[in-house]
Amino acid sequence: MICKEKGRVGLIKEVFDRAHADNPDAVLLLNDFNTSTNYEILIDGCLNAGVPISAIGIQSHQHQGYWGKEKLEEVLERFSHFGLPIHFTENTLIIRIRPVILRTMY
Repeated sequence: MICKEKGRVGLIKEVFDRAHADNPDAVLLLNDFNTSTNYEILIDGCLNAGVPISAIGIQSHQHQGYWGKEKLEEVLERFSHFGLPIHFTENTLIIRIRPVILRTMY
C-alpha cells in the first residue's frame, strides 16, 4: 500500500531520509541483485530525487552462471558513472563437482 502511494523512488527516499536523520554518518547503500538497466534507472531516479545514497550495492549471486572477469568489469563500468563507491555486498559462487565413483578392491 505504501509503495503504491509513494512509488518506488518516493518510498526509498523516505526510508533513506529517516535513516540519514537518525544517523548522519551512516553509510547508506542502495542494494540489489538486479544489474540490468532497470537498476541503473532506479539509481538515477533516486539520485535525481535527492536520496542520500552513499554507495551502490551489487549482489553478485551467480546461480545462473559464473560472471568471469568480463562481466565483472562490465558491471563496474556501467555503475561507475554515478560517481559513488560500489560495494559487492553479497557473492555466491556455485561450484559443480563431477560425481566420483569409488570402487573398492576386494
